Amino acid sequence: MLQVKEPTLLGEIAAKEAVVGICGLGYVGLPLALTFCQNGFLVIGFDIDRRKIDAIAKGESYARRTRSSSACPRRSTPTANRT
Repeated sequence: MLQVKEPTLLGEIAAKEAVVGICGLGYVGLPLALTFCQNGFLVIGFDIDRRKIDAIAKGESYARRTRSSSACPRRSTPTANRT
């Protein structure tokens, strides 16, 4: 019988193939998203505040003490879309 090894979450994390979702891009969520992104993960950030999403999409940081979000423009997707 053919046995196929299913990918595991730990395997996807080790290979940096896991997609990370962050709910809330405030003072905790934004730096967390940037950290994952800078370490090679694809990040999808969710927030209901359209101003935050627009600022992140422009590569700007709206939070004091948080570096510019332009560090990972290709590996992150900010969204307010709930669908």
